[in-house]
Amino acid sequence: MIWRAAWLVATLVCLAGGGTAQTIQAARFTDPTTRYGHGVLGDAVEYGGLQITVLLSSGKRHTRSIKLPASHVFEDITPRLWDVTGDGLPEVVVIETDVARGAALAIYGPNGKLAETPHIGCTNRWLAPIGAADLNGDGIIEIAYIDRPHLAKELRVWSFVNGVFAHWRARRG
Repeated sequence: MIWRAAWLVATLVCLAGGGTAQTIQAARFTDPTTRYGHGVLGDAVEYGGLQITVLLSSGKRHTRSIKLPASHVFEDITPRLWDVTGDGLPEVVVIETDVARGAALAIYGPNGKLAETPHIGCTNRWLAPIGAADLNGDGIIEIAYIDRPHLAKELRVWSFVNGVFAHWRARRG
C-alpha cells in the first residue's frame, strides 16, 4: 500500500514537470522579420521567435525556442526578465503584437506563454512597458505600461494572480 502511494506521488511529480526546478537565466529574440510594417521602434524589423535559456536544478542549461505564428510578432527591443509571480524567480515579459489587433503584454515562463493582456484593438498600436512591482502593498506584483504612448497616453496597471491578468483599479479613499 505504501509503495503504491509513493509511486502515485512520483508519477504526479513527473507529470507536473518532473520535479526539476527551472530558473530562467536569459532570453533573446530570434527570427527577424518584416511581416509587420509598423516601425514604431525606428525600423521595420520585428521578431518572430523567442529563445529562453533555463537553468535546471541538475545544473544543466536548456534552451527553449518559441516561434510565433505569421499573424504575430514580438514588437520589442529586448525581452525583460521580471519576477511577476512574486516567487523570486524571473519570468520573460515581452510585447507581443497581433498584426490585426495591435500590441499586448505577454508573460512567458520556462515552458511557454503564461498569459497576455488583451490586445490594444487595432493594427499599428503599441504599448511601452514601465516595470513590475508591488505598487499598492498588497503582496501581489503589478505590471505597468503606457497604452499607445503617442496617442492615448494612458497608464495601465495589471495584476498577475494565479496565471491570470486582472486590470488594476485604484481604490479611492
